[in-house]
Amino acid sequence: DDEVEEGHRLVDGMDPGTSLLLKSLYFLDALAASAWGRFGTVYYNAHGLTPQQIGLMLGLMPAIRAVSQPLWGYTADRWNCR
Repeated sequence: DDEVEEGHRLVDGMDPGTSLLLKSLYFLDALAASAWGRFGTVYYNAHGLTPQQIGLMLGLMPAIRAVSQPLWGYTADRWNCR
């Protein structure tokens, strides 16, 4: 049953437990991304990459995301996946 007991409020269209779990995972993902963003270049440099290689790699990541996200969205819409 998709009914929610009296007194329980849906948050973002989900039950509160699921909503809290997803929000926590997004928070942890952002936390890890911010730490990697600060120290990733140091890691790459320590493993022998040149500043040009690091810049190219870090510059390509957002471009790849910008292209792939609409493709994944189209794929999900096409096959009615969510």
